[in-house]
Amino acid sequence: MATSPDGKYLASAGEDLAINLWDLGTGKRVKKMTGHTATIYSLAFSQETSVLVSGGADWTVRCWDVKSSGGLATKSSGGGAGTGEDATIADANGFVKRTAGGGGGTEATAEKEEDDNFATRDLMETFPTKRTPILNVHFTPRNLCLAAGFYQPPVGEMPFERR
Repeated sequence: MATSPDGKYLASAGEDLAINLWDLGTGKRVKKMTGHTATIYSLAFSQETSVLVSGGADWTVRCWDVKSSGGLATKSSGGGAGTGEDATIADANGFVKRTAGGGGGTEATAEKEEDDNFATRDLMETFPTKRTPILNVHFTPRNLCLAAGFYQPPVGEMPFERR
């Protein structure tokens, strides 16, 4: 949970993989932002309240546009099937799915990267880590974003060599 520096918004998130933005003046939800693929651990607003960053168990830091209307993406962008370019399409629920074009077929195959599937329009950028769940995100007074977590070595790998 995080409150904006101007006191207007509250952002909440958790195991439902969604970030809810609330107007503290009215108590009503302004919008729901989706894009994470695992539990969201931390939220932070930029100093001017226009950007919200989130970190979670999906090993990503994500940046969200607070001021945009948000909502579900419905517009296609990029190429598509048969063009050899990636395309963004919306499923029946209005969630964005990235697909890989090519081959001249009529059906596009789903891209392997799950972290960008089902993202709402207000997701500005995703920054993946090597294998680090992000436990804390924070903006400094100079508006620099800090993210902290711990490295999870693959199963069977020792994090440090024993001597």
